[in-house]
Amino acid sequence: QENLRCYLFDHEMQQEALVLRRFIETSVDAIQKSYPHISYRIEIPQRTKLQTNPKAFGRIIDNLLSNASKYNKPNGKVWLHVTKEKIIIKDSGIGIKNIKKVFERFYKESDRGLGLGLNIVKKLCDKLGYKIDIQSKLNLGTTIEVTLR
Repeated sequence: QENLRCYLFDHEMQQEALVLRRFIETSVDAIQKSYPHISYRIEIPQRTKLQTNPKAFGRIIDNLLSNASKYNKPNGKVWLHVTKEKIIIKDSGIGIKNIKKVFERFYKESDRGLGLGLNIVKKLCDKLGYKIDIQSKLNLGTTIEVTLR
């Protein structure tokens, strides 16, 4: 529902300084409750801050973590690594068949979801001035890099 609301109504792009570790750990804690069989590893320097829109940024992180969890293998892993310029989310999941289509509205590779999540992520990244790159190998996993600057 939150994805659909985000798709239908633009976020105001007011920005504030976020402490990334605290912000992202909150997202991971929420996702982990739905996917207790997945292990999460977070590497974020303690005092890393980002000037951004918290709602839009939160939607990006939540969608990417949700996908990394939802399309993972049993007892899979999700790694999240933050540098000054990038957020990297890597999973041990099933991979993506057609990377060129994942940002298209309503594109999905399974019966799950609406096919809006990555379309919304891409639109929000564009609006915030971020670049998103996806690399994936079937049955090995997916790596998503969001370049923040």
